[in-house]
Parts: sequence; structure tokens; C-alpha cells
Amino acid sequence: MLEHDLSYFQSTTRERDRIDDYEVNQVINCLNLNNQELLQGQEFKLNKSQSLGASDSAHDVFFLQTKPNSKNIKPIIVACKRFRRSENAEKEVINIKKISRRGFKTFQFFSKGIYEVEDVGTVLTTRLIPQFITMNHLPWRDYFLGQKEFVDRTQKPLETIGNFISTMHSQGIAHEDLQLKNIGKDQTNQFIIFDVENSIVNDEDKIDDDDFIDYVGEDIRTFLKSLVDKGFLYDSTEAIFLNAVENYFLTPYLENLKINNDHLLTLIGHAIDTCLEDRSVKNHKI
Repeated sequence: MLEHDLSYFQSTTRERDRIDDYEVNQVINCLNLNNQELLQGQEFKLNKSQSLGASDSAHDVFFLQTKPNSKNIKPIIVACKRFRRSENAEKEVINIKKISRRGFKTFQFFSKGIYEVEDVGTVLTTRLIPQFITMNHLPWRDYFLGQKEFVDRTQKPLETIGNFISTMHSQGIAHEDLQLKNIGKDQTNQFIIFDVENSIVNDEDKIDDDDFIDYVGEDIRTFLKSLVDKGFLYDSTEAIFLNAVENYFLTPYLENLKINNDHLLTLIGHAIDTCLEDRSVKNHKI
């Protein structure tokens, strides 16, 4: 059974970006005041079991949860993401709607979604997806080629991720921050994508345009770097690592891709070179 995986939001941001207790209370008061009918007598409280902030994010994220006043009412859990600029929050809202219309799962809004909160700024509120896990929490570092567990715990997940990313790109969506932590799976094994503020959603009949292909190539580069950062086959030779990436990620990705573009193949080659350089640097530090 999958549990809520809140690691996507956890750890710490730069200290100057931290949201303080007063600001959290301002958000709580705003949501309680503006959603009295929806909350039916419940009130939001800070979910103190979760950390404030997101690692490597410019945004402050925290969780609120209601305490049901009846056994027949389920608690409402929302993620609150603070933006310094309202136009960036609006851009994420637009992308969430576009991506959802293409059939992909991402966070959905709570109530009206965006709130302007005094002394805080613009806050985007989304409902927590029940029982999901982010792909950065798979045991990428724990198994190696030749081990029995490698196929089920590492190889097959990587192949399914390759197919998913290929489907996403084939439908005109480039994520623009395609790290493992921004890809999830719910309890039905449906993929979820997070943090779509900077995503590019192109017309489906223009997916082979070189401008869009540049974004696709950047997605591949970012994903491979994320895989290296999580220690995938870190203790294997470069040849074994490269063979695994090509067979278990790039082959499923390219076979499922509805884009035939030589420029993309060039960009994938550059992404692999960068990935091997990153891997070499990291392995020398171990």
C-alpha cells in the first residue's frame, strides 16, 4: 500500500525564502474565512508533521489539514505553495489545466486555487493526492545488474518511466524540470507530474518543431542527471551504466515516441555526454 509521499515538498529552502509562523497563520485565517461553506464548520490547522519548504525550490510549501467534526466527514489536506510573483502562480494554474486536458494527472486545486494573502503574497492551494509516491524514493542506488531484485525494483520502473515521458512529449508537453521528484505514481499505478509552473504545452501538430524539441532535449538531460544524482548503478563501470540507460530508458522512450527528429537524437547524445560527466565527478567524490 502506498503512503502519502510528501518528500516532494520537504527539506529546506534558502533561509531568506522560509515562510514564518505568522505568515502560515495568515494563510490559515484566509482559507478558513473564505471557505466557511465548503469547510462545514471545520477549520484548517498546520500539519506540523511535515517540514516547511522544498529542497532546491524557490517556493515555500506547507500543509494544512482539517480536523473533521463528524465521523462521516473526511479531513481535507491541502498543499500551500507561496509565490513571490502572482503571474507565476497564474502560469502554473494555466499549465495544470492544459496538462489535465491532455489526460495527464497532476495536483488539482482546492476551492478557487489562488489566494492573495496579506503580508504573505500569492498562495496556490492544491488538494493532496491520496497515497502516492515520488520516483526519487525508488531504490535506484540499492540494486545492480545481475541481482535478482534489479529487474523488478529498478529496470521495470525505469522502462515504465521512459514510456511515460515519451507519451508526455508525444502529446506536446515538455516539463522543464523533469527530475525524479517531479514524477509520481498513485495507488492505481497512474503517473502524476508535479511542479509544472515552467512547463511548455505545445500544439500537438507542432511537436516536431525544433523549438519544442529543444525543451524535450532539456527534459532528457534533466532526467538523466536526476538518475545520476540518485546513485543509479553508481558502482558499475561507465559501459554498464550507459548500456542500462540505453536499454531500459532510452529504448522504451524512443520506441514509444511519436516524434521523428534528427535534432532530438543529437540532443539526446549531448544529454548522455553531460550525464557521464556528472557521473564521473560524483563517483570521484565518493
